[in-house]
Amino acid sequence: MLSDSSTEAYFSHHLLAEKLATFSAAERQNAVKIANLDICSVLGRMVADDDPEELISALCEQAIYLLLNRDALYEAANRELASESIDGLGSRSYRKTAQTQTGNLSRRAKELLTPFTTGCLTLKRG
Repeated sequence: MLSDSSTEAYFSHHLLAEKLATFSAAERQNAVKIANLDICSVLGRMVADDDPEELISALCEQAIYLLLNRDALYEAANRELASESIDGLGSRSYRKTAQTQTGNLSRRAKELLTPFTTGCLTLKRG
């Protein structure tokens, strides 16, 4: 698991540092925990302090995304308009779309994770 000091250092040097400071430490820590689960769903493991900087950055960017977009997290996502009728009052029907492996990740997190998900980078430990 990633330490609070690693993520707080990232947040304090981010371009949105002032905005991130408006969230409580508990909110930031909770966002990091959820972001770690998001990254784990892609990589199959949690992010730790001894991981490459790009991976830690991906986790932190996901946490920032979660903090800044938390109201939209549970909206009806993954819906695609299937049909629409204009006769009378009209109607719409939606179908669920397939979720990609990285469907709920922020754009920056996806970009930072690319080397880890495409096989372009080999992680060596120990």
